[in-house]
Amino acid sequence: MKPFLCVMFLGSIASALTGCHAQVVRDSPTPEEFGCRFLEGKVVASMTASPLVEGAPEVVANRRYDVTLVDVPGGKGGSVVFKVGDSPPAYVLMSADVPLSISDGPNPPRPSTGAASVSGCPELKADHMFVPSADRMTLTFGPTSLSSVIVVVTHGQYMHVH
Repeated sequence: MKPFLCVMFLGSIASALTGCHAQVVRDSPTPEEFGCRFLEGKVVASMTASPLVEGAPEVVANRRYDVTLVDVPGGKGGSVVFKVGDSPPAYVLMSADVPLSISDGPNPPRPSTGAASVSGCPELKADHMFVPSADRMTLTFGPTSLSSVIVVVTHGQYMHVH
């Protein structure tokens, strides 16, 4: 037993001295890395946010939307709708840190605070994660001084770690 422990101890010292450390390998990108690819890409769809929740345009997952914001009290803003499907949580990635609130089903809107956490993706300025309680989410932007924002919504198959 002593020779085995001695070998283990010497192996640990050798690894430490050579800088050899175990690394965790991920098979899939984080939601932010995945969304960054869309933020960097060409425009897939342009839309104008609705000043009202009723009749708001719908966005689908894993597409880039250039959303034109409309006049709302206090500046620019508006709403879009996202169908969550069966893969919560949902991640809302944006090109600007625009105020965002989420409502889903009968629940009242709740403000979100998000922060970008991806190095190497200058396009990503805001990152929000939600676990919706209904199959549809209303995303309400603003008020802000910006007239548009790029939005990518992704969901489901990712683990989110900050």
